[in-house]
Amino acid sequence: MDLSNEVIRSYYMDFFRCAGCSQGFEYEILSNRPITLPICGHTMCKGCIDIIHSHDQRKCPQDEILFGINHTTITELPINYSLLMILYHSSKKRYKDFPSYIQLDNDEKSFFKQIEEHLGELILIIKRIINDNKCLSKFSHSTIRKIFSLLNSQYINHEGRLEFIKRARSLGEHICIDFILLYQNLQVLKTNLALFLGLQDGQFLEPDMQEKVLKLILLYLRCDGIPSEKHLIHSIVQKIQGNNPGSIKPSIELIVHLLIGVPCFQIIQVGNSPSIQLIPEFGNYARIRHAYNSSIIQMTMNNGFSISSEKWSTLLYGNIQHDSMIRSIMDEFSTLTSFNRTIEQFQYIIQCNGNPSEHLLTAEACFIYLSQINSCDATSSSWSAVIATLKYVKRYFNIFN
Repeated sequence: MDLSNEVIRSYYMDFFRCAGCSQGFEYEILSNRPITLPICGHTMCKGCIDIIHSHDQRKCPQDEILFGINHTTITELPINYSLLMILYHSSKKRYKDFPSYIQLDNDEKSFFKQIEEHLGELILIIKRIINDNKCLSKFSHSTIRKIFSLLNSQYINHEGRLEFIKRARSLGEHICIDFILLYQNLQVLKTNLALFLGLQDGQFLEPDMQEKVLKLILLYLRCDGIPSEKHLIHSIVQKIQGNNPGSIKPSIELIVHLLIGVPCFQIIQVGNSPSIQLIPEFGNYARIRHAYNSSIIQMTMNNGFSISSEKWSTLLYGNIQHDSMIRSIMDEFSTLTSFNRTIEQFQYIIQCNGNPSEHLLTAEACFIYLSQINSCDATSSSWSAVIATLKYVKRYFNIFN
């Protein structure tokens, strides 16, 4: 891995160091070998894993999520050799040393080895991609993070395999969005978003103005005397644009309507008059901001309007520093329907392309397969389902090989 590349170095800091002590992973020193927890996917060095085990902890110290291991201890989980293969040219695999592997029957061991073989081939492809700046530029930062998140998976047990499948599906959806966005620049995207939201071109508010409107909503609703949604909108418009409200009023109406839909407001009686007030849990900027972000992202995703988390961060904040937070919102609202609608956009691009290349058709087949994965279905966590999923993920990345 080329750590002189600033982008790659940032991924290294997040995915290739212990989530507990920040020690870099390596094979030769036993205590520095990576072990991935089955459900949350946090990866720690064996040294930290031993400390957790010695204190009889049952939850990940990073996020308080239960390990989900019934018959083995975390010290018995196998080393995550996939991460070591990214970091080094090769690493020895000694699964016979791990009780959780030994306990598998012969068929399960065969499946496990097949997964490892497919992962090994996928990793070689990914290594070539991340070392090729031109190829790497085709993927958003959030998609690259999804790739490494997939590699931070523990599939030795049912819960881990289910999480692996879920991450593979999410990765497929992000890649599909990336492809669509190759055909859109930010200005075109902003114009299309405004039209989708029922606004005219140029009426989607700049990030600083969105912040101002949300803070004014808080200011006015902390005071009694705003009797209705209409009065709230009028007060904000007058504060921002005085007697020339034409261009900004539709955008303010949109923001207020989105927050009403959450709902963030309630009507109460103050004396003989109604008063629109904030529901207490949305009484500060961080809460109401998150409600607004979630509402507008959910609306677009439910209607098949594809925007990457990085582009959302730019549209809502003016920078990509909120990419991680927005990515978690997108994951929350990702459904079979949202992925299917994203694929429809992809297929529209194929049609516009006239005579689609074999690569486009291969990508389409991969997206369709991944979109049909149902992480709530018990069969999705079978060994054969994980292998089939890996094959499709590998097929897609082979396009860039």
